[in-house]
Amino acid sequence: PVRSCRCSRAVLAVQERLMLSASALSFAVPSLRTSAAYAGSPSSVRFVSRTYTPFDPNEKAAYGMGAAEKFSYDPEHAYAYVATERGYISVIDYSAPVASVTSLGVSLGKGLTARDLRLCGESLYVVVGTIGKRTEPGALLAFSRVTRAAPASLAQVWEVGVGPGPDSLLPSPDCKTVAVSNQGKGQCTGGVVCQLIDPEGSVSLVDVATRSSKTVSLGNVAGSSDSALQAEGVHIPLPLNAMVYFDDFSNKKMD
Repeated sequence: PVRSCRCSRAVLAVQERLMLSASALSFAVPSLRTSAAYAGSPSSVRFVSRTYTPFDPNEKAAYGMGAAEKFSYDPEHAYAYVATERGYISVIDYSAPVASVTSLGVSLGKGLTARDLRLCGESLYVVVGTIGKRTEPGALLAFSRVTRAAPASLAQVWEVGVGPGPDSLLPSPDCKTVAVSNQGKGQCTGGVVCQLIDPEGSVSLVDVATRSSKTVSLGNVAGSSDSALQAEGVHIPLPLNAMVYFDDFSNKKMD
């Protein structure tokens, strides 16, 4: 468990270094569709409109928490893609000052959640996992990009399996490889007595051309001591000694 815990922390460190884990809020700006360089510095942000994205259309839950977990914007076609915790991808039209949710979105299937999504080239990449089961393997999905000339609903092109508990993704600049960080977060099963399932954290490198995945183990990094990891610039919010103290003295250790 200690080694796996360090693996999870190492995966989080990889996310920080690659800037994989980030959530975004959108505000109205002077223009979302321009190729010209902006000469001045931003001076203010003015609120123009608010758009609500559906939380879980298939189960008719209307709106709720987790309705806009991840966001990716296409400046060429002025469409934004927004992922919900319940596995729905909304497509928002930003061609007009007042943005609107279109009917081009897609459900990923009951029981699936979108962990992250990024647009790269002509594809929208979405990494998915099973709701409430971060120890299970996930998948990377590729969808065709929505274009302004011929808008159509998101269509899945292919799917590739990735490691346990995928949490975020980052395509390479040439869009030929997609890196997926697999947190491998531990989970207790078995009722009152915890039966810990704690898979090793890893990174899946997906080759877009061959649609194949290669797993990179973080075992060597995870085997290092906290001090060695910190010397390498790894941010550890809960070092091993803090975890030991929590296990010994916290009245919430069984939560």
